[in-house]
Amino acid sequence: MNSPKARTHLSANIGIAIAACLFAVLLIEIALRVYGVTPQQDRLSVYEFDSTLGWRTRKSFRFFRSSHYYAHFTYYNLDGFPTDEKNWLHSADRTIPSITIIGDSFVEGYYLPYELTFPYLIDNEITDRQVINLGVSGYSPDQYLLQARRHLNKYHLTNIVVMFFPANDIPYIDEDMYFGYAKPVFPSTSFETPINIPLSQRQEAHCADVLHWLTNHSAIYTLMRPFVQRFFTEPDINYVATKFQKEEMDRAVAFIDQIHLEFPKVSFMLYYIPTVGEIAETQTLQHNLTLFYEICGEYNIACYSPETIFSGIDPERIYTPGEGHFTEFGARLVADSLYYLLIQSNR
Repeated sequence: MNSPKARTHLSANIGIAIAACLFAVLLIEIALRVYGVTPQQDRLSVYEFDSTLGWRTRKSFRFFRSSHYYAHFTYYNLDGFPTDEKNWLHSADRTIPSITIIGDSFVEGYYLPYELTFPYLIDNEITDRQVINLGVSGYSPDQYLLQARRHLNKYHLTNIVVMFFPANDIPYIDEDMYFGYAKPVFPSTSFETPINIPLSQRQEAHCADVLHWLTNHSAIYTLMRPFVQRFFTEPDINYVATKFQKEEMDRAVAFIDQIHLEFPKVSFMLYYIPTVGEIAETQTLQHNLTLFYEICGEYNIACYSPETIFSGIDPERIYTPGEGHFTEFGARLVADSLYYLLIQSNR
């Protein structure tokens, strides 16, 4: 058993087994990529550069997104709006009554299969109007305004809903960069046009760590990410909540009010999305909501929040750990709340 010939034979068999395994992995990797499970290395492999907005969703686009808890295809229709598999090769109807929902990744809903997101649930529940989803990950209120100007005049609108997520919307309102990508900046005294357009495309810095490089370029890992993250890591739950100042919240809401002013004949509402930290720290949430409602009163905007419907519920049921976006349960709560408000607003 210990002869040189036996050892050589054993080494050859091990080498063949390793080569066969590597070949099988390669075949699976190729098959997954052919099927459409393509690793997303950076923001602009999913979105595309826009010289006014910074980045935008792609049109008639499908890609496989995986995160801590979900792995699924995400679809965008012929207009670039998030949608389901049935409608991704079609445009939104420009003649029928429409509700538009404007916001960031909470509205775009890419952390959930689209059929579980609150825009989709509302679209299914309100049968006499379509829902146009203008959510784009990372957008802040200045981009909400530009997005509204670009799209809303094309549709027969009955309602505009802006989802306000202060944790993202306030810090980036006057920044010219978002995670390595250029974004528009307006002058402090005008909403007419950004001062830095046309924007230039910038390259996001990539992590040099070998393990991160491999996971970001592997279709197999992209498919398996929810399993790996859920069973082999403990995602952090960020319970830190920020108390905002009135001046900074007012600056963000002013952009949203500008949408209201430019589309005065459409029913308008602003809906506050708290963070998981705010839900856990009720004093901070009450401080921020007091400012929010005070500012809304000054701008004469109809404003709402899910404070009461989230009350008494474990935040971990509402938000995904490690990501802080809505779970399926959280999305359903918000959909039911917005459905009631939309029905009431059109009576």
